Amino acid sequence: MFVLYADKTATQLATIWNVLLPIGLFYSVVKREWLISTWFGGIAIVVTTAPAVWVFLIGAASTTLLLVDGTKSVIEEATETVSGYSVVHGALVLSILLYATFATALFAGSYPVPPGQENTLYMEIEDDDMTAYEWIRSSTDPNSDFVGVGEELEWVPLFAQRDIVSGPWGAEWLQEDRRTQYISIYNSMLSCQTASCVQSQVARVESQPEYLYLGDSKISEDRFLLLSQELDSSSCFERSFSDGHAIIYRIDSECH
Repeated sequence: MFVLYADKTATQLATIWNVLLPIGLFYSVVKREWLISTWFGGIAIVVTTAPAVWVFLIGAASTTLLLVDGTKSVIEEATETVSGYSVVHGALVLSILLYATFATALFAGSYPVPPGQENTLYMEIEDDDMTAYEWIRSSTDPNSDFVGVGEELEWVPLFAQRDIVSGPWGAEWLQEDRRTQYISIYNSMLSCQTASCVQSQVARVESQPEYLYLGDSKISEDRFLLLSQELDSSSCFERSFSDGHAIIYRIDSECH
């Protein structure tokens, strides 16, 4: 199992989290925590068979065990207690709570943004997009599939209750080759400047999506206008809805 685990993680996501899992498993065995040992073993098996993105399970499980349980005895022995509570332990818990609250508030307010990461925070949904989602929900077949240009596509399943077949959102639960394809198609569409380029990416989608969502969250105003003009002049795409910077095109079935 550990040979498979080492091979899987070393080639996909070699980080400190990969080291913590076997350490956490060994620690739980030494402590005779058999339930936890079984849990860690199960996670190791999952990581050898699932996409590398599942490695977050390693960080969550191992860090919790090592930092909470592993340091508990050290803190209790090294500090004096007041009314049965460790001074250092209480201060540590309080510090973590304050940090978590402060960090969450900063993240929710999108401040501060590290240089080069301005486009990595969650996008803001405009009124145009909410109107588009409402139109999708009321005017398209419930079995319709969507592809898109821009992060507005992410919210189609939630607000419009339609499936998306490109992009990273939700794709982490797919098989690795299919997940990679979803992300590749989405990224390629972001770089498209012509309708033929978009059509070539649509043709890569096995499910033959019925609609294309064009938004402006990841492209400039000029490129948005240029690409919308290109799509309007193409026989493969028919504009079905438009409201500001939210445009939805019906994809001709012969262009897949």
